[in-house]
This record gives sequence, C-alpha cells and structure tokens, in this order.
Amino acid sequence: MTASHSQVCGNGAGVKAGPGPVSPAARAHLRDLRLRGRAANTISGRGRVLLRLEHALPVPVEDATADMLYAWRSSLRVADSTAARYLSHATEFYRWLARTGPRGHHPSDGLPRPPVPRLLPRPISEDDLIRALDAS
Repeated sequence: MTASHSQVCGNGAGVKAGPGPVSPAARAHLRDLRLRGRAANTISGRGRVLLRLEHALPVPVEDATADMLYAWRSSLRVADSTAARYLSHATEFYRWLARTGPRGHHPSDGLPRPPVPRLLPRPISEDDLIRALDAS
C-alpha cells in the first residue's frame, strides 16, 4: 500500500495529497526536509520525483547504480527545464543519502544535465508597485 504524499511528508496546508514514495530512505529524506523547514512545494516536488524514480528503477531508489540513473535520465521525455529540476531533486536525495546512509558516494554524480537558460527577473510594474505601497 502506498502512503499518501501528505502522510509521507508530514506537512499540511499547501500540499496536495497523493501517492508518495514507498522507499524508507525516500520517506526519511522527505521527513528530514520537513524538519529542516524546507518549503512545502520543495518537499512535494521532491516526493513526486522520487516516486517517478521508484517506478522507473528495477531496484529501490537507495540501491540505484550510476548506470541505472543514466538510463532513467536517458528515458526522460520532458522539457530541458523539467529534466534539470528532476535531476536536481534526484541529486539532492543521493547527496543526503551519502551523508546519512551507508553509502559514501552518490550515483547521480556525472549525470548529463541539459543547459537551462538564465531567466530575467520580472520586476513589478509601476502601477502594481504604487498600489502595493498605497495599500501598506
């Protein structure tokens, strides 16, 4: 049985319930993020990526090899910015696992990452700024 995402993450408002990762290591990582005060969206996004990764791998996520992660990366059929986000979440999980678990390294080192263009900030319009200042 798969736990709901809100059960796995232990956070409340702002996170939609849904299936969460099954792996004890993935669940522990999400609990750690919550205890460190990470944003609900970060925890939710990490949980969704780890769940996708669990479904794609032939072994539990904590037992993945570099070759398995490379195959997962090769199978992604998403925009470069989405692939970069998935890879970032996976890499952070494996870094955490290397720090806290029995592994001294993480298998996501060296995964090919798509280039993501730097986006320009979208400054507030002058009208919106004036309205905000008037309302304060």
